[in-house]
Amino acid sequence: MGGPASYSNEQLRDLHARLNIDQAAFDEMTALLEETLEDFEFAREDVDQIVGAVKSRRVHIVSDRSS
Repeated sequence: MGGPASYSNEQLRDLHARLNIDQAAFDEMTALLEETLEDFEFAREDVDQIVGAVKSRRVHIVSDRSS
């Protein structure tokens, strides 16, 4: 996604493990992210790319590994 910071999948797992993020919370967060980007009039293709990138790392963020 660019930017000055990047995190490996292992780092994401380690950083989020203690937060016990479930599927519903992850879905709510990604919906809020998408809505916020739209509110700030990001181009649709940018919104799709950003939200898609976050969703693609769900398995490394969500504690409930049933996804």
